[in-house]
Amino acid sequence: MKRILLLLVAMVFGVACSKEKNIPEEKSSDRPRTETNNSSTEGTVKGIPPRPVTKGLYDFSECDAKFKEGTEDYKSCVKAKYPNVKFVGEEK
Repeated sequence: MKRILLLLVAMVFGVACSKEKNIPEEKSSDRPRTETNNSSTEGTVKGIPPRPVTKGLYDFSECDAKFKEGTEDYKSCVKAKYPNVKFVGEEK
């Protein structure tokens, strides 16, 4: 009799624990699915805006050929081509 009672308690506990694990899955299935990749979805969920794509938008090869990178002449060359570019450590 004690074994049967212990078995019933274990089954009730097991069923209760399995329902707790399924609650987040049920809530997530209520949301409509979108055709985006996981990294952008995670970023928007966390409140982090996606990084802008800047590869290939700026061409510094002319300034690289004339001046050493990081010098004041290099910075002035880049500023002449792209006036809105900000360098690290520069104030607004």
